[in-house]
Amino acid sequence: MKCKNCGTELIDDSICDFCGLDNNKQEENAKNYNGLIAVIIIVVSLLTLLGLIICISNEKSNKLICKSERGNITIIYDDEIITNYKSVVVNNSQFVMNYDYSVKLIRKYGLAEFLDALKTLFEEDSNGSCKYEGVIPKMKSESNPLDLRNPK
Repeated sequence: MKCKNCGTELIDDSICDFCGLDNNKQEENAKNYNGLIAVIIIVVSLLTLLGLIICISNEKSNKLICKSERGNITIIYDDEIITNYKSVVVNNSQFVMNYDYSVKLIRKYGLAEFLDALKTLFEEDSNGSCKYEGVIPKMKSESNPLDLRNPK
């Protein structure tokens, strides 16, 4: 066997008498380096997969999408509650939504009632429009609509 550093023929197949390189440690370091690269590739692949899953689940989610010249808001929801929302500022104006307070109102009045009230408020205040994508939640009762300007 030859030294990996200088090419001198090795007598005991490990330490070079000419340059002093320990050829066995050189092989161990190469193995460790290859193992580290493999771990990095696996972690990056898993993070990429997780990102794709999140994007796909958001695309297939139920949404209320509201757009106007003042700003846009997208409410993402499941059967009972808001799971996420995205708000976009236009011309330094923004439709502000308090998530915790919204959840409190949803628990009291219901998801469909909250989304309908939000849609009405957005359309009246911003002269914008809202549309549902996916499943439209069913109202519990239409006799007592929720007013987000003055919730009871």
